[in-house]
Amino acid sequence: AMALTAKKLRELRQTPVGSTGNRVARAIELSEETQRSIADTLGFTQSYLSNVARGQFGDITVENAGKLASHFGCLIEDLFPVRQAVAS
Repeated sequence: AMALTAKKLRELRQTPVGSTGNRVARAIELSEETQRSIADTLGFTQSYLSNVARGQFGDITVENAGKLASHFGCLIEDLFPVRQAVAS
């Protein structure tokens, strides 16, 4: 597993989070790996990783978020940015 290059990490961090609430799909795309190979490496099912990438799971364990961040060589916050609370 190759961590993302510095250039690709910058691209990842500039990617809008969008409707999924995370940047996992973009990290997978930038890594040029398949969901299956990443899932196999990390001990996930491919369907689980697909659901995470599509934002189907609102909650992902810190452990699994950490595994993904470690795989891509980034911070958990790069993949799962904290939504800023808006003061009313």
